[in-house]
Amino acid sequence: MKHLHKIWILLAILPAFMLVSCEDWFAQEPESEMVYEDFWQKKGDVLSGMGACYRAMLEESVVKRMMVWGELRSDNILPGKSTEEHLSLLLSANINSANEYARWGSLYTVINYCNTLIDNAPKVRDLDPDFSEKELRQYLAEAKALRSYCYFMLVRTFRDIPYIEQAYSDDSRDFSVPQTSEAVVLDTLMTTLRSVENDAVTEYSQVLYNKGRITQKAVWALMADIALWKNDYETCVAYCDKILESSNNALSLERASTYFRHLFFDGNSDESLWELQFDNNTLNWAVRDLYGASDNDAKLSSYQFTLTAGSTLFNEKDLRKKNAIVEKDGFMMIKKYVAHLSQPNVEIIRDNNFSWRGTADANWIIYRLPDIYLMKAEALAELGGADNLAQAVELVSKTYDRANPDVTAGS
Repeated sequence: MKHLHKIWILLAILPAFMLVSCEDWFAQEPESEMVYEDFWQKKGDVLSGMGACYRAMLEESVVKRMMVWGELRSDNILPGKSTEEHLSLLLSANINSANEYARWGSLYTVINYCNTLIDNAPKVRDLDPDFSEKELRQYLAEAKALRSYCYFMLVRTFRDIPYIEQAYSDDSRDFSVPQTSEAVVLDTLMTTLRSVENDAVTEYSQVLYNKGRITQKAVWALMADIALWKNDYETCVAYCDKILESSNNALSLERASTYFRHLFFDGNSDESLWELQFDNNTLNWAVRDLYGASDNDAKLSSYQFTLTAGSTLFNEKDLRKKNAIVEKDGFMMIKKYVAHLSQPNVEIIRDNNFSWRGTADANWIIYRLPDIYLMKAEALAELGGADNLAQAVELVSKTYDRANPDVTAGS
C-alpha cells in the first residue's frame, strides 16, 4: 500500500436531516435548503447529525473499502467471473496510487461528519434545556467511537495516516495535513475510547438501534480489536471479558439450523453487536457489485480451501461451507451475502439449492459474538500457558460446534 504524506480533505459540511422513523433514520437524505449556521440549535439536530454520520458509512465507496481492505487482502478471496481491473491488480499484489482502492477520501468524509458533531453538540447543550448533559456525553461517545473505527480501518490499511480531530466546515483551514505514525494513532484511539466507554449507551429500547448504532459493547469490541492489533493481549482479553460478562444488551449464539439465514439474510441477529443498516430505500450496492446479483456478474469468489489432496479445511457438512460457498463453473461462489440455502437437506449442495436475495438490502456486520470469542482465543493463545490454551480451545469450539452440529461437542 502507498504511504501518502499529505491529504486533501473533501469538504463535508454537515447537512440537516428530517426527523423520521427509527427504520429510516440511518438513511436520511440532506435538506439542501438548510443554512449551516441555522442548524445545531436543538436536541433533534444532534440526533439528525448522528444519523448523517451513519448515513455516510452506508456509501458504496465506504462499504466496498471495508470489504476490499479486509478479507479481500487475505488468501480467502480469489477473482470471480467478472473481476474488474482494480480488484485484479489488488488480488495479484500489484497496486499503485492510481488504483481506486488506494483512495481514502470516503472514510475522511465520515470522520469529518463525526468531528462536526463533536464540535457542535456541546453548543446545543447550552441552547436547548431539553438536551441533557448525559445525552450530550452519549452522543459524543457514539461519534468518537465511529470516528475511531474509521481511523482503525485506515491504520490497518495504510499504517501512517493524517489524524484530524477538528471539523472542516469551510475553506478557512489548511487542508494539507502531515501523517501521524501508526503507533501514535492507535494509542490516541485507545485513550479516546477509554475516555468515553462509560458514557456510551448500554442498551436502546429498539432492536434496530441496538444493532445499528454503537453501544457500549460495540465500543468494547473495537477496543479489544485495537488492542489485539497492537499485540496488547491482556487488554484484548479484558475487553472481551467485559462484553461476555455484561448482562446489558444480551448476546447469544444463533442456533445451527437457522444462524446463516438470521445473520446474513434477515440481519440484526441475536449475536450481532453492530451492523450497518440497509433497506429498500438505501441499498447495499457494494455487496451486490462484489458478490453478484447472479453467478455471472460476481467479481469475487472463494478459495477452495483444499489444503492437500483429499484434505479440506471444512468437511462437506460444515455449515460455514455448506451454507456459504458453492462450486459453479470452476469458481467457488460466495453466496452467504446475496442468497440463502433454501434446500439445506439435500446430500450434495448445488447452485440451484440457493435462493437469491430479491433486493440488495443486506446489512453489513461489523462485530458479532463469535468475533469476541475468536479475538479472546487468539489473545490467550499468544499469551501462552496451559490454562490460556485450554480456554482458547474452548472458545474456538463454540463456533466450531455450532457449525458442525452432527459432530460430538468439543471434538
